[in-house]
Amino acid sequence: RSPNIYRAAHLTTAMYDLSSLEFVKGTIWYGESGVGKTYQMVGMLKEAILTGFKVKFCDWSSIMCTLRCKPEAYRDIVNDMLNCGVIAIDDFYVDNNYTYDYVYYIIKTLHGAGKRLLMTATELPAQPKIAMRLAEMTNQYEVVNEWK
Repeated sequence: RSPNIYRAAHLTTAMYDLSSLEFVKGTIWYGESGVGKTYQMVGMLKEAILTGFKVKFCDWSSIMCTLRCKPEAYRDIVNDMLNCGVIAIDDFYVDNNYTYDYVYYIIKTLHGAGKRLLMTATELPAQPKIAMRLAEMTNQYEVVNEWK
């Protein structure tokens, strides 16, 4: 179920031709808060659902809170993601070395399984191994607020 704010979400740009959703790479939208990154991602998820894909929407902070409380939960989290064709991760970040191993394991596993990954973030990760893996898996677009 979508929060009310995203019910009207749709793709607003021609750069996403999802009529068949035969895209090889996923997408990362990054930029300041409030510029429409999640809105664009939800629009793409709606297209994926309409095309028959099973999708998973995850809030990254919820995943990290779960892992901090119960570190062994990472296998269940990854297995749940592996059961979907398209995985959407909202507000992705790598905040410290504690979470680095979990983040890298999740990204590496999804990459190895050939999953389509959609993400939003305020900035691209600075850690070289994660940044390189995400660059292989995704196209990256900065979203800016043109009204400022």
